Order: sequence, then structure tokens, then C-alpha cells
Amino acid sequence: MGAWCAPCFLLEPILKALAREMPCVGFGRLNTQEWPDVAAKYDVMSLPTVIIFKDGEPVDFVVGAVPKKIIADKIRRVLSEN
Repeated sequence: MGAWCAPCFLLEPILKALAREMPCVGFGRLNTQEWPDVAAKYDVMSLPTVIIFKDGEPVDFVVGAVPKKIIADKIRRVLSEN
């Protein structure tokens, strides 16, 4: 996430808080300007995009700077799936 991306900047503390609250979940970030091939692979068209993976495969997406609850609910839903 670049400093030029204001919504990314707004989302960062939310993701850091979720990482603290959900220690069983791995969180990471990717600069799409440095890794355009990865962004293309996952069809990232807007920033920020949060991709939720399960077993190495993308299973859900969140696009834009959204409230913490939206991301947390999506992660919890994925964690509860068998």
C-alpha cells in the first residue's frame, strides 16, 4: 500500500487491529505497483482490496476502505466454514 493511496492508509490500522484480535489468521500486504503480476493474477482493479484466502485459494474480497466489522465478519464466516 503506497502512501499515495489514502483509502489504503485509512484501512491499515483496521487490519493491524484485526491481526492482533485474530492471531490464528495471517495478515499481509502487497504493493501493487511493485508486484503488478500478483495484482493481475487476483484481478485487483481497485485499491485497497483485501483478499481473504482459505487453504491457499481466494474465497472472498473486500474492496475499498470499509468498517472493521465488515472485514471481521467476512473473515469469521470463512473461518467457520468447513
